[in-house]
Amino acid sequence: MQTFVNMLFALIASALLAPVLAEDAAAKGPSLSVTGTGSLTLPAECASIVVTIEKNAPTALDAQSGASKITAQVMKVLADMNATRISTDSMSINGNYNYTATPAVITGFSAQTTISFQTAKDGAGKAIDATIANGITTLQSITFSANPDKFAESSKNATANAVKDAMTQANSAALPLKMCVSSVTSIELNARPQNSGQNPPMYAAKAAGADAGTVVQAGDITASATANLVVQLGTKCL
Repeated sequence: MQTFVNMLFALIASALLAPVLAEDAAAKGPSLSVTGTGSLTLPAECASIVVTIEKNAPTALDAQSGASKITAQVMKVLADMNATRISTDSMSINGNYNYTATPAVITGFSAQTTISFQTAKDGAGKAIDATIANGITTLQSITFSANPDKFAESSKNATANAVKDAMTQANSAALPLKMCVSSVTSIELNARPQNSGQNPPMYAAKAAGADAGTVVQAGDITASATANLVVQLGTKCL
């Protein structure tokens, strides 16, 4: 008898809840995946420069000694110019060969030292001129960057703008269905780090005279982000 009563209550409960569940499912509507983007620009403030010194000599010792002397002089000049983060990135010594002979004959040695340093963006041209005047043989790269704290703040704002963009897209897509975003099922945020394979434009400025030296001007830095959202559409809006 008790079993029958329990089954009866279950049937009545199902009958009463079925319309509510159906209405709730209809109210939720379909899900939608959207990707929003956001970006902000800010001025470059710092230049990171990489240069290489190469010295050739008949012996490996002479080649390395010559490269070391030039490196020491370049580092001293950079320190006098208030450059920061001056460091030795790599050193190598290689033999120079005459491949027209059989077998190949070694004709001398080449020593290379690569150093990097940072300076204010307005001092990049003078720093390049100074390193060239003191014996560097290769200018490897110049990378401009923004103030780290300012970039971090801009990155946060770009991420917030990306979320807003995604929500705007979702609500616009739901409008013809007479729906809106009722909930967010999942969210994935991706903020691009500074100098991640994309350097700002570098413009060449026209020199005022023959002795004006190297003149460079950095473009703006862009803080960008994307937001991938999965949202639930319905009639009750967020």
